[in-house]
Amino acid sequence: MTGKGKRRMIDVLMLACVVVLSFSVYKIVKQKISEKNDQKRFEILREEVRGGEGNFPERERSRTSSAEGPGDETVEEEEKNVYEKIYERNHDFAGWLKIDGTPIDYPVMCTPEDPNFYLRRNMEKQYSVDGTPFIGGGVSCDSDSFIIYAHQMNSGEMFGSLEKYKDVKYKNEHKYLSFYTLEEDRKYEVMTAFYTEIDVNDPASFRYYEYCGNFSAEEMDKFLEELYRVALYGKREEILKEDKILMLSTCNKFAEEGRFVVVAKRVENGHGVRE
Repeated sequence: MTGKGKRRMIDVLMLACVVVLSFSVYKIVKQKISEKNDQKRFEILREEVRGGEGNFPERERSRTSSAEGPGDETVEEEEKNVYEKIYERNHDFAGWLKIDGTPIDYPVMCTPEDPNFYLRRNMEKQYSVDGTPFIGGGVSCDSDSFIIYAHQMNSGEMFGSLEKYKDVKYKNEHKYLSFYTLEEDRKYEVMTAFYTEIDVNDPASFRYYEYCGNFSAEEMDKFLEELYRVALYGKREEILKEDKILMLSTCNKFAEEGRFVVVAKRVENGHGVRE
């Protein structure tokens, strides 16, 4: 090859590198803008939920008397709470998850027939890099055991901070999860956390996603046996057979099929009545 030909090849290679680099930068910038827009939408929704006061609303509903019934008598109408208003805009809304002192503060969606629908969609059902936290397939938040899934974002958003629960000290400082449904305010206590890999051929893999729905006593025993085989801390006897279970699941970015999961049990019901 002549010197002129080599120079032409070098120019072509350099141009190709510039094109690839430019495209990569474009994709990164586009993703960052998308993430920022998604988080802005969530922040607007948080302000709506809290009424701009920084706290979650009381469950009590006020009543109005704006309607008139037969004979001109006043008919009392119950004012909808903020969660019902969100539900009216999107019937896939199941509740709101919040962990004080952490970035986890999001609506949770539920589409039992298509559980991964919100994996890459926002609450408006549009494409979203962040997605929206969602409940796993075939169950609802009223099941004995259910899982809320969300991405582990490098920015710390979504479940980007969840893996901090590998440290028992962090767990003790953030041990309670709040889950606000359309009907009640629930509290869950974190009991343990674990790492596992989604590998059906590995007998050591804990397929935690199979333990959802309504448990028999035998199924609960099996779940606890498997759970405390991989648990990072905690004791099996701290969870009773009648306890209601909530798991938070996200990816382990250091393992292709890895997952990090936090396990909590329900400790309060409705307006803070301990079960």
